[in-house]
Amino acid sequence: MSNKVRYKSKTTRRKRYNSRKYRQYGGTIHLNNANIPLCIYAHSDVFDVLSIQFDYLTKLFNNTSQKIYLFSNRKYDRHTDLKYETILYNDDTVYTKRLKSCIEKVKEDYLIIIHEKNILLKYSDDFINKLVNIMQTNKIDSIDLKSRRACLSDVTVTDTIKLSNLKNMDFTFNLQPRLWKRTSAIELFSSVEAKTYRNSEDNEMQSAIKKNQSTYGLCSDTSIITTLGFDVIPEFIYMPITNYDKFIINPIEKIDKLIDDEYKNVYNKYIKKSISLSI
Repeated sequence: MSNKVRYKSKTTRRKRYNSRKYRQYGGTIHLNNANIPLCIYAHSDVFDVLSIQFDYLTKLFNNTSQKIYLFSNRKYDRHTDLKYETILYNDDTVYTKRLKSCIEKVKEDYLIIIHEKNILLKYSDDFINKLVNIMQTNKIDSIDLKSRRACLSDVTVTDTIKLSNLKNMDFTFNLQPRLWKRTSAIELFSSVEAKTYRNSEDNEMQSAIKKNQSTYGLCSDTSIITTLGFDVIPEFIYMPITNYDKFIINPIEKIDKLIDDEYKNVYNKYIKKSISLSI
């Protein structure tokens, strides 16, 4: 038997093993068959928040080859075991220009943009790869990774998750984590006037994405309520820890128990200390 045949046989066995493990652990194993990079947008003013994100990412992606980019105005110098690549933006430019300049330096065709304040708790690369396949088949430019419970029109992803067309919604573009076709992100941020973080969800941006792009959002009846009251899915759980530049002290009462327990951990380990230092 040739080496080539033996290699194929090992690969097949490994894929079958990974598939079993993926089902066993509810979609948390990292198969890395199409590594979609996570792009963490941050600024040196909020590196205290970024440190929390990086601690969680280090645990989440330990012993994986997950690609991570940090979009920032300067390098983050706190020691971390997390493997990532920094892409610097010009601090004299505004938010959308910063994003565009960083995205242009990303090599991969698809990417996820997530801000440092949205702490990633669970990530299924198999699920994200499936979304990318659907994007390619249906010519979708971006997918909002926040979930909804009502679908306007849908594309089936799994038995419990669909994609809802956002074209007819009042609020089509938002700053929640979003899966992008790289060229589509560049086109959108090039088509509007330069915007700050605060006005990047204005009417001009909503109009630009509705008129020129195909954009969808996740839709599921089995989603999880997170700290600010909106839904996330089990395959991509993130937890906002700030709101209007301040740490969230009292999350809403009806959040999911998983989120509630994890937020208490974050509060006791990081936020309480930060608050006491600022007094």
